[in-house]
Amino acid sequence: LVVQSRTDSTTTLDVSWTEVKGAAGYKIAYSTDDDLKKKVQTLADVQKGTDATITGLDADETYYVQVTAVDDKGAAVGDSAVVSAKTTFQYPAPGDIYATKVTDKSMTLSWKSVGKTPGYTVETSIKGKETIATDSTSVDLTGLKAGEKYSFKVRAGKGADALSPDSPSQSFTTSKLAIAAPDK
Repeated sequence: LVVQSRTDSTTTLDVSWTEVKGAAGYKIAYSTDDDLKKKVQTLADVQKGTDATITGLDADETYYVQVTAVDDKGAAVGDSAVVSAKTTFQYPAPGDIYATKVTDKSMTLSWKSVGKTPGYTVETSIKGKETIATDSTSVDLTGLKAGEKYSFKVRAGKGADALSPDSPSQSFTTSKLAIAAPDK
């Protein structure tokens, strides 16, 4: 039994196995529980070939998979060993997070691109702006409080569609004093 994560999907595992002589088909069971006793799910259809794809999984999660050979009446005629594989992320965590244009009420948060992602999600400690979706590698933050420390994490993907792990948390503090505009 071979179980592999796919590089083109964060929520899919490919499963393949050796044909069992006399088997009419195969049932695929999978779970995040290593002994397949809790939260067990199965593919809806009995598989006729020697490979299958499990979709709709959580990214960055270890899954345990077992293939059961069945006869033409659906009775089990043999189980494979339980094999594990971990789903992956398409992109690494964004890095090099930094703040510029810091004032008493605003700042610009920026980070290093991780490639051609469909966008980024920024998680913040700013009340009312806990999650911000953006298409760029920076976001202007306004309405902040003077002298307050704010924390940020960034990941590739928008909303619940995480395409990377979260970046390490970074914190930045707004200026305690209002910065006056220069004289003209």
